[in-house]
Amino acid sequence: NFPLDLGSGEAPSVNS
Repeated sequence: NFPLDLGSGEAPSVNS
C-alpha cells in the first residue's frame, strides 16, 4: 500500500 495524493484533501491508499 502506498499513499497517492490525488488532490482529494487526504491521500487515499491504493494497493499495488
